[in-house]
Amino acid sequence: MPSLFHKLYRNVLHPGAFQPVIYLLHTFARHIVKDSSVAEDIIQNVFVKMWMRKEQVNPELSVRNYLLVATRNELFDYMRLRYNMLRSDINDMHDLVEGDVRFSEQFVMGE
Repeated sequence: MPSLFHKLYRNVLHPGAFQPVIYLLHTFARHIVKDSSVAEDIIQNVFVKMWMRKEQVNPELSVRNYLLVATRNELFDYMRLRYNMLRSDINDMHDLVEGDVRFSEQFVMGE
């Protein structure tokens, strides 16, 4: 039974073999993030992580399905990061506005 490494190596030797899967992954990611360059970064991260974990991946699994699930998980991570950044920005704005209101009250009341 060929390992995931051998499957990937064979596909690297025939780069066209991955083109349909890459197109599918990119379309899926772009649909979620609405940005082609972010989608490309996500797909690149998926391939890098898969390559780094090649010994841990079951070679009997479908590479296509593995990549789809890995892309979904990478999208979750991206969306979670974006959500946390947005929440942080909103909290910072709230603190800034509250600070300005306190300063204005002190200025008007002459304290």
